[in-house]
Amino acid sequence: MLDGKEATTHWIAADAFRRRFPRVLLTPERMLVDAGDVISSGGATTFLTLVIYLTERYGSHDRAVLAAKVMLVDGERRSQLPYVASGPFRDHGDELIHSVQSFMEAHLAAGVSVDQLATYASVSIRTLNRRFRMATGQTPSGYLQRVRIEAAKRLLETTTDPVDHLRARVGYGDPTAFRRAFTRATGLGPRQYRQKYGPRPRDT
Repeated sequence: MLDGKEATTHWIAADAFRRRFPRVLLTPERMLVDAGDVISSGGATTFLTLVIYLTERYGSHDRAVLAAKVMLVDGERRSQLPYVASGPFRDHGDELIHSVQSFMEAHLAAGVSVDQLATYASVSIRTLNRRFRMATGQTPSGYLQRVRIEAAKRLLETTTDPVDHLRARVGYGDPTAFRRAFTRATGLGPRQYRQKYGPRPRDT
């Protein structure tokens, strides 16, 4: 039913979905995908978002707004990106790449380069790139950016440190580059992300 069509699924199942259904055009960053005769949604509670969408599609905008209010649902959810929790890509057996990953994670603020990683691992850049991709499915530079963004997300979720301070802690020197990379990865700016997932003041 979905071969050649766009669809979505829960972000955590995206890789398994692609392996099992390679002819489906999967877009796991989307909350809902309307392929005409088939509409897919991305997770356990997104059926509520789907209800709102169908109410508007087959009823009216006013009815959809009322349904959202009655069900206490945010009918404007369109992306799964803010909810994605990237794993550490450690489920492989290459001990050299495990060591490189640990080195990256311990030196985020230093802004390590692929050249430095290859020197640390005592291999050529070409060998590092090949083995890293085989082990993790990522390039070293791509993995490093994901780790930096994940670290920034954790800091935004657990601290009240200024965004510029935590940006430097995860290895981004340029505020604009950090904001763009963070927004591309999560669908929200750093401050919006903190408002949604950051620490809440305790009632006194």
